[in-house]
Amino acid sequence: MRNSQLILLILCLSWLTPGQADESLQTPQAEDNTTPGLFGDTQFPPFSGMLFAGTAGNSANPNDTFNGISLIDPATGTVIFNAPNIQTWGAAADPLSRRVFFSVSSNSIGSLGGDELFVLSYDGGTPESLGVILDPLGEPLRMDGLAVVAGQLYAALDGAPGGGDPDGLYRINLDSKVSELVVSFTGIGGLDADPVSGRLFGTNDDELVLVEIDIAAGTVTDLIAYPEGISDIDGLAGAADLLYLVSDEDQPIQRFDLTSNDFSITLPSPFITADTFSGAALAAEAPVVKEFVPPSVPALNGWGMLLLSTSLLLIAIAARRFFQA
Repeated sequence: MRNSQLILLILCLSWLTPGQADESLQTPQAEDNTTPGLFGDTQFPPFSGMLFAGTAGNSANPNDTFNGISLIDPATGTVIFNAPNIQTWGAAADPLSRRVFFSVSSNSIGSLGGDELFVLSYDGGTPESLGVILDPLGEPLRMDGLAVVAGQLYAALDGAPGGGDPDGLYRINLDSKVSELVVSFTGIGGLDADPVSGRLFGTNDDELVLVEIDIAAGTVTDLIAYPEGISDIDGLAGAADLLYLVSDEDQPIQRFDLTSNDFSITLPSPFITADTFSGAALAAEAPVVKEFVPPSVPALNGWGMLLLSTSLLLIAIAARRFFQA
């Protein structure tokens, strides 16, 4: 009887092949329920010196755009990269930290525009969310244009839905994301600054003019009317003595020269169709400040030292005779 049980046990063990035994002991793998982020696996290439531009639709859907985000060569207008289906409301470059800030709809309740702040390094990669922009009461606040002045991030609000927050220029605290009103105005949506001079500019679609904003004085000054036939400019990008005015429609990008005070050059639009809003920034590098190095004093050889000593001795003798006279 015992021999029969032993034989039966051996037969059962031999029926389980090594592969079947290993498989029966494997721990079931948990299902991957994670969803890709807003940008998925999109990787932006390095874009120092390039124009960052995109458009947005007027909804709380970060994918609500016909055009996506484009990186553009500002010399030729050639699109070197496009990230489709991602909207852009406002955008601004910070040369000191070498990154671009831009706003996207967060899908927050009550949000109808760019209230979530993202940042992207000039070196490329995947944008990182910094969180939702908040009004002084801690509620999500849609911002239109963005600008960096002296390391501070500013935003323009133009006609927020519901009218709960006043239009104007806001300063955003990058730690808390809470914004505070610093200059009141209406009609200004596009915003950016000259990275060298720090002058702040805006586009006023109500009056069809390019304006300059003085934060300290709290004033807005008209600079020049839009080019003829252009009436919708929401994106503004600043470079040294240059401004790029970007419409959310299939209209040429206007380049304004702050030195000659004219619109002398246009670039082709990167957008395939009209949208609701646009944002733009130029990834300018910080000006190089050369360190002052004092001129070196040439070393004296033996003959030079002898000549110098003799000259000093003669000067001393002459001075002594002068005072004794």
